[in-house]
Amino acid sequence: MSIGLEFATRSPHVLIVDDDRRSRQLLEAMLTSEGLVLQTAEGGEQAVAMVEREAPDLILLDVMMPGMDGYQLAALIKGDAGTQNIPVIIITALDDRDAKVRGLQAGAEDFLTKPVDRSELCMRVRNLLRLKAYGDYYDDYSQRLEGAVASRTADLAERTQQAAGLADQARFKDEFLSHVSHELRSPLTAIKQFTTILLGGLAGDLTKEQREYQLIVLKNIRQLQAMIDDLLEVTRLETGKLTVEPASVSISDAVADTFETLQGTASAKGITLTRDLPLDLPSAHADQTRLRQILIILLENAIKFTPVAGAVSVRVRHLQDDPRFLAVEVSDTGCGIPAENRDRIFERLYQAAAHVQESRKGLGLGLYICKELVTRQGGQISVTPRQPAGTTFLFTLPVFSLDSSMAPLLKNDRWPAETLALVTAELCPLNEWPSPECQDEWSQDARALIERCLLPDLDVLLPTMSFGAEARRLRFFVAAFADARGAAILAARIGVQFARLPDLKTAGRSLGVSHRMLQPVTRDDAESAGQIVSRMARHLEESIKSQTLSETV
Repeated sequence: MSIGLEFATRSPHVLIVDDDRRSRQLLEAMLTSEGLVLQTAEGGEQAVAMVEREAPDLILLDVMMPGMDGYQLAALIKGDAGTQNIPVIIITALDDRDAKVRGLQAGAEDFLTKPVDRSELCMRVRNLLRLKAYGDYYDDYSQRLEGAVASRTADLAERTQQAAGLADQARFKDEFLSHVSHELRSPLTAIKQFTTILLGGLAGDLTKEQREYQLIVLKNIRQLQAMIDDLLEVTRLETGKLTVEPASVSISDAVADTFETLQGTASAKGITLTRDLPLDLPSAHADQTRLRQILIILLENAIKFTPVAGAVSVRVRHLQDDPRFLAVEVSDTGCGIPAENRDRIFERLYQAAAHVQESRKGLGLGLYICKELVTRQGGQISVTPRQPAGTTFLFTLPVFSLDSSMAPLLKNDRWPAETLALVTAELCPLNEWPSPECQDEWSQDARALIERCLLPDLDVLLPTMSFGAEARRLRFFVAAFADARGAAILAARIGVQFARLPDLKTAGRSLGVSHRMLQPVTRDDAESAGQIVSRMARHLEESIKSQTLSETV
């Protein structure tokens, strides 16, 4: 699995510094499949010379080395303006607070404790390389744009109103990119770790005033991290690298989870959070992570712009004009959005002046991200004023149904075969997934692998359906028009393909593939093609639900 940095013009260079030859070889072996250019140094002095010749993109640094140790080398690199932005991951056998504090003081961004876990190592290397690539990109782009704007200033001053608009746009981009470059290059990781150590009392007790100051620092760190996250999300959107995996999703659960996340923020302002959700609300066909992301953005905005003791509510219902969709309304009793701003509120980087004056709001990307995520899940989003005051954001999502998955297999009002099997593949970590991102990557790769095992006119990989199954498991269901022997062959083929994955066992994953024959679905000759598909879809959904719930009892 390659790192795939969006703006990299070459493969990232990683320097491994360790006096132990076997440790260097082990780290090289762990990172070989990541698409990196790997270099090694036997000690601090050799590493300094290599960095002077060609600065790497990241350094993996052992602590205990003869001569110049890891702390000294990290401090030397971070003390040089030409190399201070190179991320440093310290690898140590010392799993204690003093070692981490000393590493932070030396300027390291992250830590790994021996023995190193391969998945954790790759994930941390990937994240730090990606953040550095973005920082380098925006800094370089800002400088080039500044020169381009300066060379055209004389011409822009003499142009018409249209040219003046272009000048304003160029100026805005320049200011934006300069700001982003500065924020991305801030050593957020080190600052946050120091602040957490102080607030946790690990470095001694704090006075009331010191604690208040540290909480202010932590609040600002989180704001900067949110800005960076928005930038990365927008970049993934615009480069086609953001994935959306629609599945059977409970909007009620997503709303409950979002309320739990933001209840503290709302309570701090005395804002009441309420929800109106029917008990018989069907599942939505949406990406669970992206749905939660949409709700978080809309509810955070509602809380932010609602005065003290106000109210924010969420209402979900069937869309009146089209029952195939669910409508989600997020309403507040805030300051409202002027009529002249409503048409532009979802534009990238747009911020209404009145909103910006209230407090620091970030980069104006949240609602743009919302619109893109809703659109990519087959819905629409809009904003309307609320009487007597406030705003209502409404977005729609399709109601979940297996009809669209099954319809392509129905030919001339007949299914490919009389017998139907349900094949289940279950991927489970032995402990926990290192991160949600890691779980998402495995899910995407597993679905792609299963797809390659299917016969297009006989089998179909169904959308994800959990029905309360254990969250850490990844379950995939295949509807196969086959007899018992054919279903067994398909299950075995999927198992063989998974067994060939080199990372399956080393990453601590287990796989189970099973199949069972379903009861035939009787049909009425008077039924339409749509009715036939709908009955088959309900039959499959009930079978999956029954299987899943029986295994959780």
